[in-house]
Amino acid sequence: MGEKKMVVAFAVMAAAVVLSFGIFRFLNQRKTEMLETVPEEAGLEEEMLPEEGTEQEMPAEGEESFSKAGVLLDSNPQSGAEGWTLVYSEEDQPELTLSLVFGETSLCDFGEGEAVCDNGAFETGTTVSVEGTKSGETLIVAKMTKSE
Repeated sequence: MGEKKMVVAFAVMAAAVVLSFGIFRFLNQRKTEMLETVPEEAGLEEEMLPEEGTEQEMPAEGEESFSKAGVLLDSNPQSGAEGWTLVYSEEDQPELTLSLVFGETSLCDFGEGEAVCDNGAFETGTTVSVEGTKSGETLIVAKMTKSE
């Protein structure tokens, strides 16, 4: 009788191991599928994603990489000064803002191909995707693309 209990216990343990392995494989496959669809579901185009194997510049201390979609808002419409703000949201935080800073290497694509940004050509209310380096309440723009 004792030998029969050991065989049953061994069979139960083997079944548990096989079941655990199957669950692990299923979850790992599901995670891989989800990671592959995230760019599509977020509205990101393939060329907006970094290429595998390329080095990414690390932000300096107090800075962080930033990549979000939002809406452009003219910071000083009455003054005529060209200051632009990005209005965006994060989980549980609607209407966050960042002042946009454009440099000589800031690239924009508003449907006519990528070129150095001309902030005189922007329009309030335009939906954009922006990548850059965030420092406090300021975003140094690396790339901005008009969203359709």
